[in-house]
Amino acid sequence: MSLCTVLLSTGVSRYDPTEVAKMFKSPSPHFCYGYENVDSKGYYLSTVKLSCGKTNVHLLQDEVLQEIVAYDTCTKNDAYIGQINTITVSSFSGPNSGVWGLDYAYNPTLHDPTNILETRTRVQLYEAGKVKDIKLLLPLKVYDVKPLLEATEALFGNVDNRQQHFPPIPGAHVPCAVKTARSQMDSKGNPIPGYVWSCIALAIAYDRWNDASLFIEDCGFYASPTDDASSVIVPYLDDKQRKVVNSAILCGLNQKVAYKEIFIGYKYLYCGPSEYGQALACAPYVLLAGSAYPSGSAQALVDMNLSEWAEAVLPKNGSQ
Repeated sequence: MSLCTVLLSTGVSRYDPTEVAKMFKSPSPHFCYGYENVDSKGYYLSTVKLSCGKTNVHLLQDEVLQEIVAYDTCTKNDAYIGQINTITVSSFSGPNSGVWGLDYAYNPTLHDPTNILETRTRVQLYEAGKVKDIKLLLPLKVYDVKPLLEATEALFGNVDNRQQHFPPIPGAHVPCAVKTARSQMDSKGNPIPGYVWSCIALAIAYDRWNDASLFIEDCGFYASPTDDASSVIVPYLDDKQRKVVNSAILCGLNQKVAYKEIFIGYKYLYCGPSEYGQALACAPYVLLAGSAYPSGSAQALVDMNLSEWAEAVLPKNGSQ
């Protein structure tokens, strides 16, 4: 049965996150599965993760091993996606998906006025007179992505408390929109001191029945002899963040897709001369663990905010 057949058979003629949530349940009560690990008729849950990690080069003295361990550290830092097989895919969340922390277990700080980074006028990015859809020209609010990152960590847990949460099942094959970056080496094979950094944006489509929302991930390395974040990496990443927003808007113009809001943020980590770093920006596409549905209800996922959801499904002694 096709996705459209499933949706139309329910009488849904617009994007309905409750109907979507009915379809992306994992067969496990305790673990999320990767999309297409089992048949979900094309439905999946989109999540958001940013992390950086590093390792001491003297323990390994091999760049390949350093890269492996530093990347492994990224997967266990913050929201836990350790012990999975990451499948690199593209970066869209369509009508057959919903976003954790936005559509489900909504984080109330997401649209708080204090979470607005800027209100962007889009018209200066377009050639005058060539845009006919008024929605492409409306002011666009840009929000900090941090509440979505917090929501993903509440779902998956972290390396210390994951047994009380719902991480991807170990060994799962999980499609992810993903970018990585690593430390750079000098001519002698030693790490160059500097920052590894990761950035992610999520642009939400106006018409989520006909269009996909867009993830954009960017990662890199910024050489710096000293760790002076406020004067070095923060200004650089603030500018990078503005360019990532521009790229999302221009991708929308290419596809004639209007975005109503963008969530964006970055993380960074300084690595000294004896440290090898990795940065990770990703959007894991998963099926939601059965016990993460409050009382088995897809509607409750939509109706509850993040703290209400956590109160309903997480052990009372579980760290959130």
